[in-house]
Amino acid sequence: MASVKKREGYGYEVRYIDPATGKRPSKTFQLKKDAEAYKRKVEREIEDGVHVGRASTKTVNEVCAEFLADCEVRRRDGRIGEGHSRRHDMVCRRYIGPAFGTTAARDLTVRQVSDLYASMIGGGVHPRSAKQYLSTLQLVEKFARKHGYLKAQPVADAMMDLRGIPAFKVETFAPAEVTHLLAAVHKRIHGRRRRSTAFMACCISLAALCGLRVGEVLGLKASNLDLDRRVLRVRHNLTAYRELKGPKTAAGIRDVPIPEPVAAELIRWRDDLSVANDGGYFFTREDGRPYEYGAVHESWKRLLVREALPPRHFHALRHFYASWLLRHGMPVADVSKMIGHSSHDMTLRVYTHALLESDEAISQVDRIAGLLPANDASKCLSVTQG
Repeated sequence: MASVKKREGYGYEVRYIDPATGKRPSKTFQLKKDAEAYKRKVEREIEDGVHVGRASTKTVNEVCAEFLADCEVRRRDGRIGEGHSRRHDMVCRRYIGPAFGTTAARDLTVRQVSDLYASMIGGGVHPRSAKQYLSTLQLVEKFARKHGYLKAQPVADAMMDLRGIPAFKVETFAPAEVTHLLAAVHKRIHGRRRRSTAFMACCISLAALCGLRVGEVLGLKASNLDLDRRVLRVRHNLTAYRELKGPKTAAGIRDVPIPEPVAAELIRWRDDLSVANDGGYFFTREDGRPYEYGAVHESWKRLLVREALPPRHFHALRHFYASWLLRHGMPVADVSKMIGHSSHDMTLRVYTHALLESDEAISQVDRIAGLLPANDASKCLSVTQG
């Protein structure tokens, strides 16, 4: 399949037939042992069907450049959002390029990918974030395989070892803290305009008592609110880059009941502060422009500091809503629909703690245990202890 031949004055030449092209590429080494090692490598790659000829070789940096150019095309035609495009660019520049950008894509190894993960962790990156960054590298690998630059899948193989990395811990608020927030947000602070105060009150109410994501609040259209029937139709999401899109997943398209106090907040906004605008947004500034993510998050951080509350993300209010529903007996399937999860499994993974802490769950376990005959239970205990 491959051969090593000594060439006078040149060293040792390895020649083989590339099964993909029928050509006979060659490579020369000074030492025979290096030539023999390369011969074995080529034969193994050809046998495994993962050999890529040198004519098809591109460096990881070159493949990343083509991948990012393709991302830009897909961003312009709406197949991916600005956020995804920017994240891929950041990962390629900050992590992939410095780690092995000059390496030929076909020579990338599982060890190099694992070392990149370890270096990110060593640099203070959260394990979950590091795994997400490697998912960008996995997309680069998929792109390289599609275009014939790579046949092996070292990134996918390395990612197999990262299964089981725990998700970010779900942080939420206690009921007393949410009550505190809902009261505190209405305080008029010196220099703070009435419009800003009312807007933040609506944001917090919609997140904590209706389970909306911040983008769903910002992208809310007046036409999707039925305040007489107290129903909110979630149909849009305004991204951090001011892109109006559908909700995060198809399941995010949902109708949500509006509690009476929240409906009263929204009616006050509609009657006193709403502004006609071309986009039909319910929440806008005085000039008709929709609010941005930054406006919400900056006001949110100031509120938490002012009220001496833990520095939690705004999304913790949505976690409170889902946990509260589960703790008070709403079936998982119904909670999934209310918060727009794509599957019941996702709800269970994220909010298992709420189910375990519910009084109803504890009482059900007690009832089941009560069905066991006392003698049988004691036998089980004695066997376990023995």
